[in-house]
Amino acid sequence: MPSKKHAGAFVLVLLSVIVLSACTKGYDQGTGTYEDKGISVNFPSGWAKTTAVPNAAITIEQGDKNTFLSLFIQNQPDGTTLDDFLKRVSVGHSRLGAQETSNGSVRMGELEGQWFVRTINVGGIAFTSITYSVMRDATVYSVMGITRSDDFGQWEQTFDAVAKSFRFN
Repeated sequence: MPSKKHAGAFVLVLLSVIVLSACTKGYDQGTGTYEDKGISVNFPSGWAKTTAVPNAAITIEQGDKNTFLSLFIQNQPDGTTLDDFLKRVSVGHSRLGAQETSNGSVRMGELEGQWFVRTINVGGIAFTSITYSVMRDATVYSVMGITRSDDFGQWEQTFDAVAKSFRFN
């Protein structure tokens, strides 16, 4: 079991097991702008890029080391719908002990998608994540924010703004 000091990073890795992605090269920490692979996302400026989640196109962390934002890009087989993908993710997260607490629809760029809030306990610490996902052609784009559950209310608007800043270039 991870130490409490590194529990946030451990939870982020656990929750991202199902989501595969590509590499990144286009993050400007000063402005928070990410541009790569024909997309752009505006992350909070000053957050540091981290390699805590190897399957993410990019993961950044806030200075508290318990709050993270990740972008995932996953190609799907032809014929897969966003609902199919999200059901597989939900099953995988449930197996890890995450519980879905709420969900809804979201607009990211010109695409309609869905968001899900999930909670999980690791080493006696409760974490809450929110994942926003859209699909274009056969590719799913997901933005996930995660923090300690008692801090989630403080970061939820930031996570929402990042997801809604998603654009195709």
